[in-house]
Amino acid sequence: MVSYQPGVYAGNTRDVRFPYRVKYAKQPGRPLLVFFHGGGAAGRDNLRPLWEFLFGPYPEWFPLQKRRALLGSDLTVLIPQCGRGAAYDGEAFVSAVKELCETLAGSASADRGRIWCMGDSWGGRCAWLSAFLFPDFYACAMPMMGALDLQPVPEKLTPQALAHMRDLPVWASHSADDPVVPVGRDDETVALLRLLGAPVKYTRVNGRGHDRLISQFLKTEPWAEWMFAQKKSLPPARQ
Repeated sequence: MVSYQPGVYAGNTRDVRFPYRVKYAKQPGRPLLVFFHGGGAAGRDNLRPLWEFLFGPYPEWFPLQKRRALLGSDLTVLIPQCGRGAAYDGEAFVSAVKELCETLAGSASADRGRIWCMGDSWGGRCAWLSAFLFPDFYACAMPMMGALDLQPVPEKLTPQALAHMRDLPVWASHSADDPVVPVGRDDETVALLRLLGAPVKYTRVNGRGHDRLISQFLKTEPWAEWMFAQKKSLPPARQ
């Protein structure tokens, strides 16, 4: 039986504390995936993000047969849970998650060239922010119905502001009629990344609103095959 073990992050260098779940790979040298949950799973129960990853929070997600590519694969999966409230600091949270990834990658003997992140809605924002802050750490990012709009991302995007991301593979997805996270920011971000020659993919659909975008994307796109193909070249270890 697959076990998603509970844990609590309490970093020494950041005033951030949050619960998380982790499933360790059976073999060394396997990838590490970070799943950022949507806003409805925020809190401290350490259960709703796990449910969202395994099954999805909306009836339209059932059954997510395509997700078996992740559920049945031998990889380490980290599912952090962010808190609620106006004091939430996205930069502090995703930075702490990155620190936790570094620790888990060591304890799981993970392939540091295959550390991926994905997320939906609020989690899509976290995936975008992780890509913006740590493009040299993650091998790819897959933000779904999110936006690159959390601080310290500048309000006005420019090619110069995104130039450091030009080598990071990103696959974004959004619906044009999303009433919760407007599609315009993704349109802008993707256009600028493409101008830079970045390896960005963009699935933009119509008529799926906010919640239903995920079910269509995960069921119809070869996202799992794409994700498993992403590997970052690492510098040789120091002698």
